[in-house]
Amino acid sequence: MSALSKLNKIISKFESPQPKHKKEGEEPKTKPDSNHNHQPEHHLSITCTQTQLPGWTYSFDISNILFSKKSKYQDIKIVSSPVFDTALLIDGNIQSSTRDEFIYHESLVHPAMMSHPNPQRVFIGGGGECATAREVLRYQSVQELIVCDIDEEISQIAEKHLPSMYGTTGSDKRCKIVIEDAVKFLEEYDGQFDVIILDIVDPTEVGPGIACYFKEFYQVCREKLSEHGIMAVQSTACDLYLHHEAFTVIVNTLKSVFNEGVVPYSAYVPSFYAEWGYCLVFKRAVPDWFHDAQIIDGVLQRKLGTDGVDALRHYDGETHMKMVHLPKWLRKAIEKEDKRMTKNSPHYTYQ
Repeated sequence: MSALSKLNKIISKFESPQPKHKKEGEEPKTKPDSNHNHQPEHHLSITCTQTQLPGWTYSFDISNILFSKKSKYQDIKIVSSPVFDTALLIDGNIQSSTRDEFIYHESLVHPAMMSHPNPQRVFIGGGGECATAREVLRYQSVQELIVCDIDEEISQIAEKHLPSMYGTTGSDKRCKIVIEDAVKFLEEYDGQFDVIILDIVDPTEVGPGIACYFKEFYQVCREKLSEHGIMAVQSTACDLYLHHEAFTVIVNTLKSVFNEGVVPYSAYVPSFYAEWGYCLVFKRAVPDWFHDAQIIDGVLQRKLGTDGVDALRHYDGETHMKMVHLPKWLRKAIEKEDKRMTKNSPHYTYQ
């Protein structure tokens, strides 16, 4: 039985059947909850086990199931964990936790926003829980932000159950949430963006996001980037045992479209139990100062101000330098990779 099946089985134990009427017309003493998707807090002591590869699993304890619902596209759960605090699970796999999501989201957003000379128009594909948008909206230069997620349930759930991630997205007039497939939206969009951020679920065979990793989609993204446009791509795990799953293929696919303007980088996210990979993509040349920590700190100070810089818990010039310097074995693996993801040759991660 999968981790998701076990969780659903546990939840079902707390759903009481509708009480039978003793007599015709007699009302039950307790009215059943009309919406079984909204679960009350259940104090539990269970372990959620997740599989990275056959023969390699990890687990964490769950103390409460705060919310559970199966949307049109995926199974969504909000749980409490003694280690990770409140966590979002999609199809049984942890996607974000309030304990360490700042590492993932700051790493995804700020290298791109910092590198662009004046990011005014930004597109986020995926990222429905809106933590990616929260980081983008720190930049006062942003005039318009479009968050495009295929599943409307995610942002609604995040607003209620993950307020630290959702932030001020709903009240910031610069931000618009669009419920649509990101590929379709960009293909039909008449305009360009200064920054595109792809915060898409991993390219699994059963997931809704695989098309956002195809070369054909990256070609569309290139067309939709402005002259100095930059794109950031969530690129899956890149540690020693997992980089071959998709990371090196994503890097190689991006290079087939953007040539030498691709900068792979990484950050360790504890709740993912892995070094996590990203790619920064420049439509033009990579800036000369991109590998200068002191200059990066100066750019952040100018764009965010002292309060904005102090609000970042992970990203700064020194952290940036660590992120963009990959180990030798991973650089060699990227050089040797010859596979590319296309519509006719998709490449899936294990899960």
